[in-house]
Amino acid sequence: MRDKKQGLLVHPDKNEYNDTLISRVQRYLYEKGEYDPESENSFAPALANRIDRNTGGIVMAAKNAEALRILCDKIKYREIDKFYLAAVHGTPNPTEAILEGYLQ
Repeated sequence: MRDKKQGLLVHPDKNEYNDTLISRVQRYLYEKGEYDPESENSFAPALANRIDRNTGGIVMAAKNAEALRILCDKIKYREIDKFYLAAVHGTPNPTEAILEGYLQ
């Protein structure tokens, strides 16, 4: 897992290719000796989830295909709970509550 800072892309786009979260994860694993792109034929460390560029939070990465499959299945079958915090301007009424919703 990795806490992504606001402003960082998780994957390359047409404007930014080098400095992304996935490139940082792959470089980190390469420097630790846990990933060698020259010897890998079919899998590169990958992210199991993503969040928008302007959102900060936890992003999960997998070092191998089996771990990625397990993480993706756990997300798909809602075995991992996600919680979001929001900043509010003013005083909400009621002052405390839990909003539950599900994204499809």
